[in-house]
Amino acid sequence: MMMSIVVVGGVGMGLFGPLGMLLMTLVWGGLVLLLVWGVRHSFPYERRSDDEVARDVLARRYAAGEMSEAEYQQALRTLRYD
Repeated sequence: MMMSIVVVGGVGMGLFGPLGMLLMTLVWGGLVLLLVWGVRHSFPYERRSDDEVARDVLARRYAAGEMSEAEYQQALRTLRYD
């Protein structure tokens, strides 16, 4: 007399079957999202306009004493930051 074994979930589905596949997909997806988030926050990307850069350069030069207040104010007026 021969007995047959019934495999629940089919061949290669593992212990949890379709639920296991879904859980592993969610776990791997979560790990990828966590990795992407971590990389993005480790290397922040800040796009600044040319106007902001020019204003920062002026402020640094004024703070370092490379230009007088009159020169600083004139440069701001020239750039229309009065």
